[in-house]
Amino acid sequence: MKKIVIMMLFAISAFTLMSGCSNDSTPATPTLTGTAATGAPIDGTVTVKDAKGAEKDIATSADGSFTLDVTGMTAPYLLRVMPSSGPTLYSYASQNGQTINLTPTTNLAMFLAAGQTDLDAMYTSWDGTAVTATQVATAEGTVRANLVTQMEAAGLDVANYDLFTSAFAANGLGIDGVLDDLIITVDSGTNSFIFTDGSGADLGFDDALAPPAPTAPTAPGDAISIVTVSGSTHVLNGAYSTGCHAINGGSASVKEDLTITGTTWFYTNIEYTDAACSASPAESTITGALVAGSNLDIIDWYDGSGSSVAAPDAADGSPITATAFTPLTLTVTAATGSFAMIPAGTESPLFYIVDDTAAKAILYRDNSFDKGDLIAGIFDPYTQL
Repeated sequence: MKKIVIMMLFAISAFTLMSGCSNDSTPATPTLTGTAATGAPIDGTVTVKDAKGAEKDIATSADGSFTLDVTGMTAPYLLRVMPSSGPTLYSYASQNGQTINLTPTTNLAMFLAAGQTDLDAMYTSWDGTAVTATQVATAEGTVRANLVTQMEAAGLDVANYDLFTSAFAANGLGIDGVLDDLIITVDSGTNSFIFTDGSGADLGFDDALAPPAPTAPTAPGDAISIVTVSGSTHVLNGAYSTGCHAINGGSASVKEDLTITGTTWFYTNIEYTDAACSASPAESTITGALVAGSNLDIIDWYDGSGSSVAAPDAADGSPITATAFTPLTLTVTAATGSFAMIPAGTESPLFYIVDDTAAKAILYRDNSFDKGDLIAGIFDPYTQL
């Protein structure tokens, strides 16, 4: 019977139902994935240009989503979407694997990061040096700070949101609802921009504003850190993602992303109706705070067949032989999509094993269908981006 050092106790029964059973160790294709929208999804072509001038493009899906294969390309990237009608919008990615959106807010942030210069000209001469990731992040914070009222009204955690990298669906909810009631246009010729609500009323833009800061731990014990497979301490921070895979052997598939900032977990699940993850998706998002629990033992491993199996190997191929784990309870503070439909008391436990023996941390997720059983599975490893 295998037992594990670390795992995360996680709630929400629908989360369990959407779990897949992929254990493919084939390296994922480097991609940039996101949504192009002005509120309504953008019908157009997304093009990425890398630091060496190479370009690739792809048409947006009906819902404004896109996935660009950036195999062989060199970060940082400048992205643009050219709609069938309307202005070109720009965005930026510092590395492979990121969620990168193209919206009027990212376009304005790029305009500010570039010193309010011509973005078309910057794209033409792009070699990765015209703006830095720090400049883009600072400009994103300024734009976000000027939208605090609208974002909070939409139920968003402004302190931990990122207009570039936080995944969303063009469905009129959350940030998409905010975009529906914004008019942001950039005029490179006059080095100016318009920032109004949907009726054209000037919202006022203060370039000295800073966004709310994420809540810092008040004591050392408040930060979530655990002992990992390698025996080291791993602070749960960063972005993780799984790819697309069949759900329970069926034709549906999901793409899942999560971001852990301090003790807060942002989880997005996109469920498709085909295994290729190319149909119109349905998106659900939950936000919650992680709280460390007491050490527990694993009953057994499970592989979906009903039979006990060996624990998954670590990323370096060695067996995982730890003897206990610390569960982490997710207390949900916000939910959109189907998660909002789940009644209290129907949660099921899920667990994660953090494996940091590779260059990137991997979170192996359990797929337990019995609420009370402390069993561990070998499904859907998240890989840190």
